[in-house]
Amino acid sequence: MTTFLGSAFTTAYATATRAAGENPLARATRSWGLSVVGMAESASRAFGVSFATGSLAQCKVALGNVTLGLDLGAYDPSDYDAVADQLEPLEALLDALPTDGNGMRWRHDDGAVLFACERTVAVPYDEFVSRVDISQAIRLTADYLGGCVAPVDRDEAGRVIRQAERSIALPQPNYLAFFGADLLDVCKLESIRRTADTQCLSWSAVRSPNDSAVLDDGSVIFSRADGGARTKIIIRTHQQFTLPLVLRMMDLDGWPRVPGIPGTPGVKRLLVEDAYRRFFTTTLDNFEACYQGRLHRTGLRRDEVPGRPLRGAARPDHVDANGFRHFTAARSSTRILTAVQRSAHQRPKTC
Repeated sequence: MTTFLGSAFTTAYATATRAAGENPLARATRSWGLSVVGMAESASRAFGVSFATGSLAQCKVALGNVTLGLDLGAYDPSDYDAVADQLEPLEALLDALPTDGNGMRWRHDDGAVLFACERTVAVPYDEFVSRVDISQAIRLTADYLGGCVAPVDRDEAGRVIRQAERSIALPQPNYLAFFGADLLDVCKLESIRRTADTQCLSWSAVRSPNDSAVLDDGSVIFSRADGGARTKIIIRTHQQFTLPLVLRMMDLDGWPRVPGIPGTPGVKRLLVEDAYRRFFTTTLDNFEACYQGRLHRTGLRRDEVPGRPLRGAARPDHVDANGFRHFTAARSSTRILTAVQRSAHQRPKTC
């Protein structure tokens, strides 16, 4: 039963997400219809209790073509190079913080979250970086749905060293969608630096087309460990995402600490840290999956979206750039059902 609830929660979200772009009622349904299940699931995990083990049905979320959303002519190389430099003080601050029981570092600052985590994998460094392209680090994060990337400059070896990227992902935490949160849509400038022992992608958000992010800066580092016998992955972020109006009105920052448990943080902090813990654990898993050549992608390309086939044609002949499926016409004296809904004023026709 609990597995069913977890799967139903995310399957319904995936279905409603596609419908939400079509009418306000569908969007409202997505935002509110399953809030109880979503809140209960995430809150229970934050307090160390998991009642749903079903996997997310995120693979059902489809995203169409996306533009970059930035005017590249407005930025020069110094803007990209400044990204890594401006992150250095924050990274030094994070490195000085103690780790929690999961090896993660935290600092909450006026609605923003400074966060760091790392993992050392038993894979030789040179082999790891040959299979996992650091320039694709954002696309390997958890709940990534799609976006657009524009390489700006390359080094002598043809590797990207500066790029602009627009990334679209599920709301974080996911259950915020049921309170009206939109997808995370962020345009970034990215700088990539490589040495003999490290590779680092640093990013800084310069625009959020739907105002879903206030801050989204950070870095991903691959570094040589144990003389190159292993690889260390380090992620540092400084983020603040826009809360839905209803949660801003609730002012979760003012909610008290958990009663009866001395030394515990407030409810919002528990929920935020649980969401970060799960998100970045999955992201680190995705880096390993990429090295191993396993599927890690969330969502479907437009030409992969499953649909109801026409009678007599199980598969389309081809799918065009706009996502329309084309079938070979089949002549028959019987009525043929089409995949296009007829208008209420249109009389059915017989072929």
